[in-house]
Parts: sequence; C-alpha cells; structure tokens
Amino acid sequence: MNVKYLIAICLLVMVVSCKKESAGLTNDLQGKWELMSYDGGWVGHLDYAPGNGNTYTFNGNNFTQQYKNPDTTIQTSGSFKIYKGKPCDFASEQTLIEFMNNSFPSSYSLTDGKLRIGSTECIADGGISTYIKIR
Repeated sequence: MNVKYLIAICLLVMVVSCKKESAGLTNDLQGKWELMSYDGGWVGHLDYAPGNGNTYTFNGNNFTQQYKNPDTTIQTSGSFKIYKGKPCDFASEQTLIEFMNNSFPSSYSLTDGKLRIGSTECIADGGISTYIKIR
C-alpha cells in the first residue's frame, strides 16, 4: 500500500513539473510576431521589411498565422503545443512546436527577443523563419 502511494506522488510531481515548463515557454510567446528573415532551403537568406504582414499571433494555446503574398493573403489558425522530443528517429532531442493543423513538428526557439520556427533536421532542405514581437 505504501509503495502505491509513493508512486502516485512521484507521478503527480512529474506531471506538475512538466506543466510549469510548458506554461513558461508559452507565456513568453504570447502576442503578435512579424517575420523578419528566412534562412535555408534553396533561397539562402531573405530579409523582410517591417510591416510585411507575415505574422504569428499567439493567445493562450491558440495561434493564428497570416501569410501575405503580393496578390493574396492566407490565414490559418488552431491550437499548438511546445515540448521536448525527437522529431524523427535519427534526430537529437530538441524543443519543438507542433501546430495542430500541420502533420510535422517544427523546431522552436525564443531567445534575445527573436522567435525562430523552422524545419527540423528530418527535412534536408528546410529552412528557419525568424520573427520579432510587434505587440
């Protein structure tokens, strides 16, 4: 009986600890972010002017992405989660963001006021987008 009680307490502590880490990551992410640059793939490095309209907005565990082209605007939205894991068998463990409207997780980092979302090492010719917070 005492062993079951101890195991239950350990599991509860692990679950609570994971939620705190995830909440801290998403709290810093809240707000609107605009595309600043893109690196990788076949295009190399591209800089984007302020006010370009390519944005992510994060509110709680929900997001809206707006992608602007000269002749059209595409908007997607849904929920997301941030976690540590391996995006594929041969990859190293890393922080990932998974948008619920996408079948593959993306790499994620938020440092020095810059949000970086991109392809993982599982996609050979992928790239990474860098965003700055605008509100």
